[in-house]
Amino acid sequence: MKRKRSIQILAAIILVLGAIIGYGILQHKRLKERGIETFAVVTKVYSRTEYRNEGSYRLRPRRKKVTVYYLRYRFCADSSEYTDECRRTENLLTARVGDSLQICYLPENPKVNRPVHRGDGSYVLKRSARSKYRTK
Repeated sequence: MKRKRSIQILAAIILVLGAIIGYGILQHKRLKERGIETFAVVTKVYSRTEYRNEGSYRLRPRRKKVTVYYLRYRFCADSSEYTDECRRTENLLTARVGDSLQICYLPENPKVNRPVHRGDGSYVLKRSARSKYRTK
C-alpha cells in the first residue's frame, strides 16, 4: 500500500515537471517563430549573493556562494508599458540605467518576453549617451 502511494506521488511529480518543461519549450518556440524584436530601456541593474546546494542531498550537500546579477527593463507594446527582469550568473554590471536592451516578445502576449542573445550568450545592449549632469 505504501509503495503504491509513493509511486503515485512520484508519477505526479514527474508529470508536473514535464508540464513545466513543455510549457517553457513551447514559449521558446513561439518566440522564435512569431516574436517581435524591439528595444527596452534598462531601469535597474543590481547584484545579490545567493547560496546554492551542490552535490547529493543525501550525502552532505555543500553550500556554494554565488553572485547573481539582475537587470530590470521596461518596454512599450500595443500602447501599454511592460516591465520585466532577467537574472544571470554572468556579470551584467556593464549595463547602465538608461541603456537599450534588445528583447523579443510575443505580439499576442507581450508579458512573454526574453532578451535577445548574441552568439556568445551575452545580451545585445546599446550604450546610451551619458549626461554631463549627475542625478542624485
